[in-house]
Amino acid sequence: MPRPSVLAGVLILALTALAAAPSRAVDAKTLHALYRRVQSGRAKARGAKKEMKALDKEGRSLTDELTLLRGHFRAVSARLAELDANVNPREYNQALAEMERTSVEIRARQSRLEEIERLQDAVTSEGRRYADSFQELQALLKDEEGRDLSPDEEEDRARMRSRLRELSDDFRVDPLSGKLVLKDPK
Repeated sequence: MPRPSVLAGVLILALTALAAAPSRAVDAKTLHALYRRVQSGRAKARGAKKEMKALDKEGRSLTDELTLLRGHFRAVSARLAELDANVNPREYNQALAEMERTSVEIRARQSRLEEIERLQDAVTSEGRRYADSFQELQALLKDEEGRDLSPDEEEDRARMRSRLRELSDDFRVDPLSGKLVLKDPK
C-alpha cells in the first residue's frame, strides 16, 4: 500500500487539475432563461417587499390592539369576579357576554397575526429566491470571462453583466449572516 504522503500528493495534484480545468461554457439559452428568472424574481421580490411593509404595519397595529383587548379582558374578568349572579343576574350576564366578546376578538387578532407571520415567511422567500438566482447568474457570467466567445455572444454577456451591475443596487450584505438581502424599495 502506498504511503499516506504519496496518496496526499496524488490527491492534491488531482484536485489542482480539476480546479484548473476550464468549466463548460454555458449555452445562451440557459443563460437567458436564468436572466429571465432573475428579472421575474426581481419583480416578485419588489412587490413582496412592499407587501412586507404593509404586513409589518398591520402586525404592529394588531399587537397594539391585542394589548388593549387583553387589558380590557382582565378588567371585565375582575368586574365579573366581584359580581354575584344571584344578586344581580342582568349585570353579571352582561359582564360575562362582554368577556366572551373580548375573548373572541383576541382570538381573531391572534389568528390574523399568525397568518401575517406565514405571509411574511412567503414574502421573505421571494427575496431569497431573487438573491439566489441573481448570484447564480453572476457566477455563471464570471465563469464565462476569458473564454473564446463570438462577438455576438460577448456583446450579449456584456449587456447582462451591465444589467447585473444595475441590479446589484437592489441588495445589501447582511452584516450578521453575510448573505445578500433585498434593500427596501425606493
